[in-house]
Amino acid sequence: MNRIIDSSFQDWGASSPEEQGIDSTMLASAHAYLVKNFPALCQLTLIRHGKVVYHIINNTPRESLASVFYRNLASAWGRRSHAPSETFQHQIGNRWNIRSVAKSITSLLVGIAIQKKLITSLDQKVVSLLPGFFSSTIEPAKREITLKHLLTMTSGLQPVESGRAAFKMLSSRDWTRFMLSLPLESPPGEKFRYNSANAHLLSAVLTRVSGQPLVEFANRHLFRSLGIYNILWGAGPEGATFGAGNLFLSADELVQIGLLCLEKGRWKGQAIIPQAWLEESLQPHQTFLPGWEFGYYWYLHDEVDEARGKRYATFSAAGSGGQKILAIPELDLVMACVAKTDFIGEKGHFLNQMVNTHLIPAVKDSS
Repeated sequence: MNRIIDSSFQDWGASSPEEQGIDSTMLASAHAYLVKNFPALCQLTLIRHGKVVYHIINNTPRESLASVFYRNLASAWGRRSHAPSETFQHQIGNRWNIRSVAKSITSLLVGIAIQKKLITSLDQKVVSLLPGFFSSTIEPAKREITLKHLLTMTSGLQPVESGRAAFKMLSSRDWTRFMLSLPLESPPGEKFRYNSANAHLLSAVLTRVSGQPLVEFANRHLFRSLGIYNILWGAGPEGATFGAGNLFLSADELVQIGLLCLEKGRWKGQAIIPQAWLEESLQPHQTFLPGWEFGYYWYLHDEVDEARGKRYATFSAAGSGGQKILAIPELDLVMACVAKTDFIGEKGHFLNQMVNTHLIPAVKDSS
């Protein structure tokens, strides 16, 4: 891996780590840690006080042989089914499949839709917004699923990630109908269970209330305001943008999303995301794992700096294989990463460990 400052970051300005209160020796140690433990990492960028202080590009990222075999097998199967090819691609041009980071962007788009009064309340029931997808024979309890249930992963639907459900979904001709056909494991609102079906159903809702595919709504109301153009966001065979993944963004575009959220929804003085929505999204609504809370498709976690006896609140968006946006508001710091998704032997957790053991200790001031 090489530490360089990419020309695409010129608008923000580059700075040495020390100028922004960061120990470059500690960053070099973080670099070595990632080279050893996370060879699939492709790019990592750190921004502090609005300046690029560290940018790593790995031109030779490595997937495990088992993962390469699995991906090629899945891709060959996908060509014989209805699965969009994006599902099995790491990269298109200079943009990367950010996997489930897309869910956090879908959450931002819900906030924009509420501001535009396309959605009146998170208590609205999905059946009222997608009536054509609810047959007379559908389980009555599914009619109780609300938008808030989708945003908090409490719809009660069986996760599309479980068993063979993902392959059945990819083989289906209508992902939205397939996801609504998943059995209920628990009554809506009762239990947290991570499930990509929820985000795709939100995409279908946003498509209906806005009258355009989610990718077009995102282009018009989010990406163009950030100067991001010509994005690719894959869709299911029925045409609904896949609200849970298959969005391709570059590393610097991920940084922009992180900075937008760090700045409470503002970009270059323009309000793009309602501040109130971001504040609500970054509140804990469910427990994800011990020590980790879940907002509206954002992960909330306190990192503990043992040496200083301090806790730092963080929020992050994460995708399979190490796609990540992480912000530490108290330190005015954003980190963004892209990686080859290792479908077997997930190693993205090394990024979380690095933040605690290397990155936060490298920051020598707390403002």
